[in-house]
Amino acid sequence: MKKLTDFANIAQLQTFIKDWSSLTGLSAAITDLDGNCLTAAIPESCSTYHAEDALTELSLGEDPIGSMLYGIPADYTDDPAASVQILYSLLTLAINNQYETSQLNTRLQTYKDSIDTLSSLINAIIEKSHALDKIESKQRMLALNASIEAARAGEAGKGFAVVADEVGKLASVSDEINTAIKDTMTDMADLVEKISAPEHPVI
Repeated sequence: MKKLTDFANIAQLQTFIKDWSSLTGLSAAITDLDGNCLTAAIPESCSTYHAEDALTELSLGEDPIGSMLYGIPADYTDDPAASVQILYSLLTLAINNQYETSQLNTRLQTYKDSIDTLSSLINAIIEKSHALDKIESKQRMLALNASIEAARAGEAGKGFAVVADEVGKLASVSDEINTAIKDTMTDMADLVEKISAPEHPVI
């Protein structure tokens, strides 16, 4: 269930009510679904306010989230309906905008967290590619040593020379694959950096 206090800027809503009260001479308050007064600088109890079903329910879509109540001074002679409707419309619009802003901020934070996670994964892959460099270096060294020993063995070492040649080819292929991985990771890291840069528009 959505709650006003989870996302609403109560201070801003109170400012709207205060400005409206200064212009109309009326008073108003916002309550949550449990009847608790949420706006500041109001009487101790919201029971002094009038509740009119056509005007009081505050909602997000089809979900009720609270009420707007209003009070009329004893010497007030005008019909308050139009003024109350204006405040109700203003508060409804403000609350819905505040909710959408809250949702957007949540999505943006999720987006930022995902970018951070992706960046960490890229860095981890790059680190592992450095480990592949060492393996590839060892493969080349083994191929070289095997070729030397095969040459020393002469005719008897021909079969070993073939194995040494294949190990050398394997090292070359590993180098090509590792280089491609590094290039791809570097491109991805650059892209992540551009996306996460402060000046980059995220929406």
